[in-house]
Amino acid sequence: MYKFFEWQIIKSFLKRKQGDMAYSIISLLSLLGISLAVAVIITVMSVMNGFQIEIQEKMLNLIPHATIKNINSVNNKSNVDLLNSILEKKEYVESHSVFVDGEAIAITNSNFNAIQIKAYAKEAAPIKNKLSQLMVKGEVNDLYNKSFNVIIGKGLSEQLKIKLGDKITLMTRDNLGIPLGSIPRVKQFKVSGIFESGVFEFDQNLVFTALQDTQLFFQMGNSFSGTDLDYYDPNKASFYTRQIAIESGGGFLISDWSKENPSFFRSLELTKRIIFIVLILILAIACFNIISSLTMLVRQKRSNIAVLRSLGVQQYSIHKIFLAIGFFLGSIGSIMGVMIGFFITINLSIVVNFIEEIMSITLYQPEIYFLNELPTRIDWSEVLIICSIAIILSMFSAFIPSYNASKIDPSELLKLYR
Repeated sequence: MYKFFEWQIIKSFLKRKQGDMAYSIISLLSLLGISLAVAVIITVMSVMNGFQIEIQEKMLNLIPHATIKNINSVNNKSNVDLLNSILEKKEYVESHSVFVDGEAIAITNSNFNAIQIKAYAKEAAPIKNKLSQLMVKGEVNDLYNKSFNVIIGKGLSEQLKIKLGDKITLMTRDNLGIPLGSIPRVKQFKVSGIFESGVFEFDQNLVFTALQDTQLFFQMGNSFSGTDLDYYDPNKASFYTRQIAIESGGGFLISDWSKENPSFFRSLELTKRIIFIVLILILAIACFNIISSLTMLVRQKRSNIAVLRSLGVQQYSIHKIFLAIGFFLGSIGSIMGVMIGFFITINLSIVVNFIEEIMSITLYQPEIYFLNELPTRIDWSEVLIICSIAIILSMFSAFIPSYNASKIDPSELLKLYR
């Protein structure tokens, strides 16, 4: 019954009465401030989460989870056989494939670009399970139909202005020594396919060729550059790869997907934390508006509070009533913020395109942010934390007004009727 009584008092205090326009405006601004702050945090954190998860997924859709290379940069057949015998026994290894890689310059009549060449055998898992899923033009098997074919990324095809079936010249950086001097190694390849991974850097710089063609192009004989590994759990790639290298007797250069771009992932995580802290401070400022709102409410309701105190309502109950009002404002603001943030997040690409068209500016550039599209991923556990922080800050903001209200003396009634 006493709880019901307190709830009735809260409802009575929150009802707008004639002459309370200033209080109503301040209350609405407090709610709006909390809502917008929560919405901004949800949207920004969703974009950061989207970048982190999307880049990881798109990278692993094309590149291997780990790479093992011989310390001398080239693996001979005995090294490969020893490593393969160990890999076959590991239940956490999904697939392993030998490869040849190298750097070159792709040249056409209109332009040129530095590229990374990666070559596998026809039955290799990266070709069958990964590259085949990313083809937008041509078939992955066309790479092996004739000698010296190449599959390039969509970004590279657009930059060099070439299409399926065109010729492309590849030139290595190492020189061939001949009696007349040194010249770079040059070979013409035919574009047999175009892939799109969604990661701008890969689509721009990575090309695939047949294993034997690349061995001949780099004059490697039957040697390999290394072995690519895919695990069932890519998050443990670093531990698994180190364990395999040790069991193989050492003498290997090892790397995994998380170490290929360590500064990028670390900076992304650090940026995410800093942005979260800054946005929480903005949310705190929005919540502190509740102080002015409840202070005005206490001033308007001084006589009502004095009556309640004279009727025997304890100071603790008055204190709790205004804390509950702070909780109510924080909760409503958080719910509105979640709704606004969710709507903006799922339509963020449309919003960005609309702003770009209206203001004639470029807000999102794929070559800078590594992805062709603006990704978003809502983490609902993170949303719950944000809402909890908003409610706690709202109740904290209500503490001082609620304390002042609980200290109002019943003698205020006498002052009122003088």
